[in-house]
Amino acid sequence: MAKQTKYGRQNLVKSLQNVSNVAYMGQLDDDRWLLEFVEGGFKNDEAWFIKAPDGEEFVALPQQALNNLLNHLQNHHEEKLLILLRHEIKELMPIDLEDTMVVAIHELDKYKDSSGSLQSLDVKEFARKIKITYPNLFLQLDKLFSF
Repeated sequence: MAKQTKYGRQNLVKSLQNVSNVAYMGQLDDDRWLLEFVEGGFKNDEAWFIKAPDGEEFVALPQQALNNLLNHLQNHHEEKLLILLRHEIKELMPIDLEDTMVVAIHELDKYKDSSGSLQSLDVKEFARKIKITYPNLFLQLDKLFSF
């Protein structure tokens, strides 16, 4: 089954690059439309490029491919937030960056929505909240130099 998935993914990418399945869309009546393929055809593992009568162009993807794309985008978003968060925490002078990141990741879980997705977040403000909530994780230079 893994070979089929890999093969299907290759076909999808190839069809997106080559624009190999082109159809024109025409309205039959209020509720029905007709697709006429002028190049390629209807294939389950490839994208279809559809041209509407008004000149609009659409790309139809298999649902699994769209879900995979959305998952990749969400993962990329979370990785970017973690990189930015690491940078902001580093600027606040943690005693141990890795320990502080473990706590920060635990706190980030509270910001995920019901689907498990991490929404947009002001990383700088979030890092400051971590420092305020967990001051023992950071150097407190003002306390070291006060006499």
